[in-house]
Amino acid sequence: MDFGLIADSLPLLLKASVLTLQVTALSLVFGVVIGTAVALARLSGIRFLEWLATIYIELIRGTPLLVQILLIYFGLPQLTGQNLSEFTAGVLAFSLNSGAYVAEIVRAGIQGFPEARPRRRSRWDFRTQKRCVTLCCRRLSGAFCRRWSARP
Repeated sequence: MDFGLIADSLPLLLKASVLTLQVTALSLVFGVVIGTAVALARLSGIRFLEWLATIYIELIRGTPLLVQILLIYFGLPQLTGQNLSEFTAGVLAFSLNSGAYVAEIVRAGIQGFPEARPRRRSRWDFRTQKRCVTLCCRRLSGAFCRRWSARP
């Protein structure tokens, strides 16, 4: 078996893996930001924001990622007249996709704490959101610390 082709391709493979890690890191950061904002919009109590967040989540989660990538790479330049680089289109598509999944994870996490949920259906003001985020972070960090401190 000849491993010369692999040895010759190694620099290109290393360059591609660095690019993959860059796309992954950026998409993860943007996806968490988008997902958290969408989850808070979905829990806001403002019907219009809830409606928009639900449509976004259902639309993104209901279409294949490959279709989303193709729509962003080929369709967005048709609408805006601006060409996107492959890197930008990839980061945008992965961010929007992961944002929808993160939104559901964050929403379920917030609703998992009975103290964090408002008692009646009302708008979330800044104080309520701040209290909820503080409570959830405190609870999750405590659980995380207990989980990892119990490991041998």
